[in-house]
Amino acid sequence: MQNKALTLSRHSDDVHFLAETLCAMVGENKCNVPGVKAIEVQTAVYPVLASIVTYHRCFKQELQQRLVRTLEQGMEKDAGW
Repeated sequence: MQNKALTLSRHSDDVHFLAETLCAMVGENKCNVPGVKAIEVQTAVYPVLASIVTYHRCFKQELQQRLVRTLEQGMEKDAGW
């Protein structure tokens, strides 16, 4: 994420909402977009999550742990475990 506006603006809760939503989309399979396959969503979402994790100091510990778990799940899926 090259634009730090999500974390530095008065709307800093936006980055929390984004992280929660993306974790739910891929970690809990809550992406119901007609005509879009789950793998396509995962391909787009995991790089964003990896970028968001660099802002871990802005998140509560619970969200930090959820981000890590979601990224681990993605690595397991990628590795075919």
